[in-house]
Amino acid sequence: MGRERYGFSCERAVLKWILVTFIMDRPELIALDQVARLDQLRQTGVVFLDTYEEQLGELCAIRNPHLRGDISALKKVQQEFIQEYRDSRDDRKQGMWVYYPWLNKAIRFLEESLHDELRTARNKNLITAEEQEKFRDFSVAIAGLSVGSHAALSITLQGGGKYMRLADPDVISGSNLNRIRAGFDMVGMNKAVIAARGIYEMNPYAKLKLYTDGLEAMTLKNFLTEPNYVGIVIDEMDDLLLKFLIRKEARTLGIPVIMAADNGDGIVLTVERYDLERSLPLFGGVVEEMDESELTGLSPHEAVKIIADMIGPENVTRRMYASVAEIGKTLYSWPQLGGAAQLAGVALAYATRMIATGGPLKSGRTAVSLEKILSFNEL
Repeated sequence: MGRERYGFSCERAVLKWILVTFIMDRPELIALDQVARLDQLRQTGVVFLDTYEEQLGELCAIRNPHLRGDISALKKVQQEFIQEYRDSRDDRKQGMWVYYPWLNKAIRFLEESLHDELRTARNKNLITAEEQEKFRDFSVAIAGLSVGSHAALSITLQGGGKYMRLADPDVISGSNLNRIRAGFDMVGMNKAVIAARGIYEMNPYAKLKLYTDGLEAMTLKNFLTEPNYVGIVIDEMDDLLLKFLIRKEARTLGIPVIMAADNGDGIVLTVERYDLERSLPLFGGVVEEMDESELTGLSPHEAVKIIADMIGPENVTRRMYASVAEIGKTLYSWPQLGGAAQLAGVALAYATRMIATGGPLKSGRTAVSLEKILSFNEL
């Protein structure tokens, strides 16, 4: 791993790792008794949204399902619940203000445990209470925040992955917006930052660590082990060398790796359970193990061949195959669809939950083809 490849010395690489772990755009959690800070925000024009009583009322409703059909009785119980709750607590400990600088808003949330209970209530009993707790506390590392952003948001949406590490050096471009949930006002912003904002808006209590300069050979181990080992790696990077290196590191550490490759309107999900079997071949053995010298200076044709092997030539749709052949001719870059990116996020979130909760998930490669499921084979 020479200086020529990465452009800086080992010492500078370590310093760079320290700098990129600094969280950008983290929301500010403000206790109710921090009156001076709250007044300061009001004076600068920050919009305050307080739905605390409504949140308490809904919390009461989900705890009293037997009152679902009796609206008048439910309203009475809600009023009593809210009053009792307020009377039993110090005014300073009734929720938390969360200031989102990128929204110019301060929103009042329930305390963390109650917020988790409220926002995951509809998961029951599709996800049991025990599974929800394991999923919530699971530590997830995501490298590559285009398709990876959908995984991050889907995991968070289901109440999982409170602890996440997000790595991507790229910024949003206009052509990215066919598959990433962002607006044109975000063009030029780092992809990891945008994903983090989406997570924080759902769960301000999330603990995120951002690598906005991406990953390199020297930082991979830190990404997987600092401050503790992650429970899973989601690989959605484009860099072939890093795809090999992160698997070698994960296999040594016994950390499972999952990847979803978009394939037209469908995806191919690859699961590598290094937590169960450290002798597994990389990519399930469908791709030959390669070192840096073999992965450096690949021609576009050679790179596409390796990627096709990862997906499985038998899985590649006709239009995908024909489109890839046009890269550098009539197409500038790899063709991708927003629907496939979202489908990948759903599959990755499911696989993550299965690993977090001890569900049945084996190593292997699975194609999810909407064309075949819906009989559009001619496409």
